[in-house]
Amino acid sequence: MKWDKTKDWFWEGNIQEKIKIYLKNNKFEIVKTSNTLSREKGPDILAKKHNKIWRIAVKGYPSDKYVGNSSFGTKGKKKKTNPPIQARHWFSEALTEIILAKCDDPSIEIALGFPDFKIYKNLLSRISWLRKKLKIHSFIVSKLETKYFKPTEEIKKEAING
Repeated sequence: MKWDKTKDWFWEGNIQEKIKIYLKNNKFEIVKTSNTLSREKGPDILAKKHNKIWRIAVKGYPSDKYVGNSSFGTKGKKKKTNPPIQARHWFSEALTEIILAKCDDPSIEIALGFPDFKIYKNLLSRISWLRKKLKIHSFIVSKLETKYFKPTEEIKKEAING
């Protein structure tokens, strides 16, 4: 059987979908989502509640396999890059994206969404001061549930489910 990144629970598209479900269940209107599979540009999720727009940057957890054929390797083969190092880069990209969005439109709410991995929990915990100052909401998605954290809520470094 061929490996397929979309089957990993922590793939970005699956994390995006679980956050969308959480938002809908909490009376948000989904305004727009980007197609993760096609790498569509734009906000990962734009949602609306009480006439307030929320921009949510979503990242998955890096696979330990190549997701496509390239000069670096063949799809499905083990990567040389350490996933936690790549995850730190993805975290930085997501954080930069929402900060720039807030600078462009200070009226929006901004949020980060990540799968439940220790590296992401640790980084969210370490930026707690920034989360409070910029009012950055957070979503942590595990295999079983999606948890929402207010900007002022502490995010423990331990994963929700291990």
